[in-house]
Amino acid sequence: MDKAIAEAESLQRTPKITEAKIKKGLKSIKQKYKMTSLELVIDSDSGSKEKVHVEGEINPKKPGQQIEVSKMKGLTVAEAVAEIAGNLKAKKTNFEIRVHTEEDARAVIAQAFPTATEHTPPSVESAYSDKDAKAIKEHRDARKEQLGFHVDTKPYNAAEVEKQLRQEIAKLERDIPLMKGFAADPVPLVGAHTSEKEKEKIYQEAARKHGELASQLHILKQRLADRKAVLSDLAIKKKEWEKLEKEKVLYGHATSNLEKSPHRTNPHINVEGALPKAQIAKADDEVIIKVAIYIKPKK
Repeated sequence: MDKAIAEAESLQRTPKITEAKIKKGLKSIKQKYKMTSLELVIDSDSGSKEKVHVEGEINPKKPGQQIEVSKMKGLTVAEAVAEIAGNLKAKKTNFEIRVHTEEDARAVIAQAFPTATEHTPPSVESAYSDKDAKAIKEHRDARKEQLGFHVDTKPYNAAEVEKQLRQEIAKLERDIPLMKGFAADPVPLVGAHTSEKEKEKIYQEAARKHGELASQLHILKQRLADRKAVLSDLAIKKKEWEKLEKEKVLYGHATSNLEKSPHRTNPHINVEGALPKAQIAKADDEVIIKVAIYIKPKK
């Protein structure tokens, strides 16, 4: 036990270490010494700093020495823009900052990354479908060539997910019969004086439209079947969604590993992609950046 606490306190004293990194390190120490628990206990919080100690348990519990650690500070827009500029000047391309609101984060992006394009964020539907997969792929492909960002701030809400699911099923049940009617429309009539060339053109266009409608109809039918399958397992699904809601997991991040990335539960905006050469000092080639702007409300 003494060795585990000593190692944990040594971890706490690491220069510029954050609360998140301490918690990650404590898990490794806990496994190494086969402890029942090893937790970071917050004794006081002054806003920019916390007084903490670690408390471990094999049998019995043993508290560690109280130590003060720095927290990731919520920056003003001006401070955040200046920090980004400093990081880029130092040729840092992968870093994190924190601001107080989504509005602040957007203002920072507008000033620090004016060429960045906004991409579609994960939707409520991501809770029960892979509909967002295409948007995610497009975002990942686009970041190889241009600078973009997407907003991840909405946490799971089980009631909202169920409502969206039922509304989508109702809409599909209305749209599919209409689509069937359009797809079954006969080939349009043509005038007696229409040339053979014009007739061929009209028939080809009708066949093309019919094919497109048939394809869209198939997609809608499959989507409806998938949504009804989720609805048939609603009791199980709701428990999963409620668990994610309780953990404050963001939409699109149910499969993210919290130990590897704080993205899972912390509202943020990711700025990723190719940065114009002018923004990186003495850059010979295009530079790819990855910046996470976390959003921390003011207390």
